[in-house]
Amino acid sequence: PIARERRRGSILIRVSDSGVGLTKEQLKLLFGEGVQFDANKLQHGGGSGLGLSIAKGIVELHHGTIHAESEGAGHGTTFVIEIPLYEMSLKDEAEEVSQTQAQTETGSSCDGDSVPKKRKILVVEDAMSSRKMLIRLLEREGHTCLAASNGRDAVETIEREMDNSRLEMSMRQDLSTHISSHVPIDTVLMDYEMPFMNGPDAVRAIRRLDYKGTIIGVTGNVLSEDVEYFKESGADEVLAKPISMDRLREYWDRHPMYSRDENTPRT
Repeated sequence: PIARERRRGSILIRVSDSGVGLTKEQLKLLFGEGVQFDANKLQHGGGSGLGLSIAKGIVELHHGTIHAESEGAGHGTTFVIEIPLYEMSLKDEAEEVSQTQAQTETGSSCDGDSVPKKRKILVVEDAMSSRKMLIRLLEREGHTCLAASNGRDAVETIEREMDNSRLEMSMRQDLSTHISSHVPIDTVLMDYEMPFMNGPDAVRAIRRLDYKGTIIGVTGNVLSEDVEYFKESGADEVLAKPISMDRLREYWDRHPMYSRDENTPRT
C-alpha cells in the first residue's frame, strides 16, 4: 500500500439538489443499510434503501469520505465526496504489480500444498462502470475475465463455452492427445437486477445446462429473502455490493476449482 504521507491532494465532488431536504436525525441515519425515508410517498415503494450504503463502501475502498449536508426539510441536500490523491513512482507501481503476481501464482490449501489461484471468471453486470471496475480488480490478481451485460448474454456465454469444452474433448479423444488449450469458466459473478433476464432466472437457466462451476450472486439486494431466493435459484453464495475481494478469496479458499475436462470438482 502507498504510504499516507505521500498524499498529494484530493478530488472534491459536491452534488446539490433542490429536493425535499433532510432533518438532522435523517442525516445521522442516511448511509445505513436499508434506510428509506417516506419510501411510498417519495419513491412509489421502489428501491431497497441500499444505494447510499453501497456508495459509502465504494468511496471508503478508495480511502475517501462521503457525507450529506442539508439545512432541513424543504431546503434540498448536498452530497460531498472527497477522494485522496497519492504520488506513485514507477518503482512503486512495479513493486505493487510484482507483489500481486506473487500472491496470485500460488496459495496455501488446507493441507499446506501449493495450489493455482488463477481462475476464468464470467462477470455479469448491466452497469458498465461497475462491470469494468470489477474486471479490473480481478485481472490485477491474475484472473482471466469474460463479460456479460445481462442474464441472457450470460446464459449464451456459458452455453458457448461449454460447447467449446465438449468440442475440444472430442477432438482430443480422436487425436489421442492430452494437450488442452481451452480453459472453461470456473466462476460466474452474477448481478441481480438486469434487463432481459435477471440474475436468479439466469442462474436457473445456467444450471439447466448442467454447469457445475461456482456461481456467486453479487448484488445490492441483501435482504434475507432476496439472498435465499438467489441461492434457491442455484447460486452457491451471495455477496453484497460493493464486492469485497477478501470475501471472494475466502470463498474460493474454502471451495475447489473445477476440472478443465469434466466441469466437476477436482478430487
